[in-house]
Amino acid sequence: MKRTDFLIILLALGLTVIPAASASGDPSRDAYYRNCVDKRIENCERKAAYSGCSGDHMRECAENAGKEAAFLKANKEKLTREMKADGVEPVEYKVNYRLIRAYTGNSQ
Repeated sequence: MKRTDFLIILLALGLTVIPAASASGDPSRDAYYRNCVDKRIENCERKAAYSGCSGDHMRECAENAGKEAAFLKANKEKLTREMKADGVEPVEYKVNYRLIRAYTGNSQ
């Protein structure tokens, strides 16, 4: 009987401690968000390199990517703070979704 009580208490403690350890105050989340923003900036700059293409659509996409890279560079810390405050999960596709929404909301 005492052993099962001990296991139940241990399980209850584990269920309360683990989520608290992954709270939004975790500095590794900040680093993760910044890393994702940097990665997105690199990708946008890579796309912006196609601005000299002869195709209209490619030039338009390259121009848009350049604007997005500039926006992300200018707002990197603000976006990181907002994602942390809103508790965005540290999953790349969710962070990218948030960054895209921030850019498209700003450009309209």
